[in-house]
Amino acid sequence: MGSILNMASFAVLRGPVEQLKHMFSLQRLPFTTAYLGSMVLTLWAALVVQSYVMVVLFALLQGA
Repeated sequence: MGSILNMASFAVLRGPVEQLKHMFSLQRLPFTTAYLGSMVLTLWAALVVQSYVMVVLFALLQGA
């Protein structure tokens, strides 16, 4: 939840279209993919698999 709010706050400051352009620019694309993927995998591990170890692992990837 905090990661989503963090991204939303930057979208408010920069404007949502400009923020998305920045996130999906060629230089930022690998980092954006890894970050969004780790958020989705964290939710999947918590809600579907219900694995504490996987949640911690994917949460750590978000902060890396």
